[in-house]
Amino acid sequence: SSDPVLNLTTGTFVPLTDQASGSGSWTPLDTSQPTVAVTSNTATDVVTAKSVAVQKDVMDLTHPGNPEPGDVLQPVETVPIRAHKGAHRVVASPRSCRC
Repeated sequence: SSDPVLNLTTGTFVPLTDQASGSGSWTPLDTSQPTVAVTSNTATDVVTAKSVAVQKDVMDLTHPGNPEPGDVLQPVETVPIRAHKGAHRVVASPRSCRC
């Protein structure tokens, strides 16, 4: 939704529940072992949205959009700053690492 998470006038903190889920399967190299399906849909994390938050992300510099082991990754932190008249963003990009 494009609705604001926080009250734009008061900036009151708001608890947010993680509603992430995931699924996948693991196929072992040893063909005598069975393929294992894994699913998760349990929301276990509650975070508190605040007026100032750091958003962390990572950019794959070697294979953007198709990460592989050994790629060079660059962490990126975005800090939204709420000013008197509007909002601004500061982006910090530390050195990259091979992961």
